[in-house]
Amino acid sequence: MFDPTAFDNMKVIIEGAIYDLDFAGEIKVTDRKDFIDLARLSRMFSISFEVEGAPGIEAELRLSAGLENLASELLPSAGRGLDGCELFLFFRANHKDTPSLYRMIDAYASSVWGPERKISQMASRDPLLENKEVRNEISVDFNRLVTEAQLEDLREIPTYMVETAKGLFSIIFSEK
Repeated sequence: MFDPTAFDNMKVIIEGAIYDLDFAGEIKVTDRKDFIDLARLSRMFSISFEVEGAPGIEAELRLSAGLENLASELLPSAGRGLDGCELFLFFRANHKDTPSLYRMIDAYASSVWGPERKISQMASRDPLLENKEVRNEISVDFNRLVTEAQLEDLREIPTYMVETAKGLFSIIFSEK
């Protein structure tokens, strides 16, 4: 019989929590990807959604595990302590290219996700368009492996993502 890996178990927990929010009408799932890279023996799961009450903000959760993670889990004698997954969160929105707005976004995201997370922003724009809007991708890097010991915490992450999207909406669109 198939013995699920940590990646499989975490993916099921996260996916269930997100689809529960979708079923409740709090979010709308817009995309889902489940990749297996046979050349590198890695996996990546991604699910994107929009939050009710925060139009214009797209949220994405990405879970990934590589060969080292699987080997550490399946071969405990290796003792490398790498059994787990990497977890990244992304929030995307179009807004004015205003330095003060970037600082407000950073401060808000840091207050929700904590100082131990790495918050970064990547803004891009089409130089041929006249408008001064940018496409900003705010990322939250957990800066550590997430393990099965945090399964209960993983259940809560989608709820915090909804809160973050609503907060970003109020910051970004109150500026317009």
